[in-house]
Amino acid sequence: MDEGHGSLGLGDADHCTKGLFALSIIKPDPKIDSASLKGVSVLVVEDAWHVAKAMKILLEQRGMEVMGPAATAMEARHLLATEKPLVALVDVNLKGEMAWDLIDELREDDIKVVVISGYPEPRASQGAPITYLQKPYNAAELITALHAIMEARS
Repeated sequence: MDEGHGSLGLGDADHCTKGLFALSIIKPDPKIDSASLKGVSVLVVEDAWHVAKAMKILLEQRGMEVMGPAATAMEARHLLATEKPLVALVDVNLKGEMAWDLIDELREDDIKVVVISGYPEPRASQGAPITYLQKPYNAAELITALHAIMEARS
């Protein structure tokens, strides 16, 4: 997969279109060294199997330790019962189930969250600002968002 131009998939078919994915908050930075993500644990919560599989492969290629993917909030909670990641990538709409409660729980546990959605604007957030990735997005935008979160943690 080409980091700068490869599409990760369609995600929520009702809420996005084909093509390159667009990032709403963070612009891709071609100078990012994805080696800084090596060893970082990340939970992937995505209900579209082809998108989840592409994300898992991309993240593992960067040396990240991937939990999941989980297709539902319940599956994500089961994974979280045994391990706590540093970061979570969460699709807001999981087969019609909105994941805002899960996102709030992750943030309360001090897990950095990248919210992924086909919706044009995220729900108003309480507390710390969120990192928001609007579908469709590409690999470079996802890596840029993850790098920004890890930089903010230090």
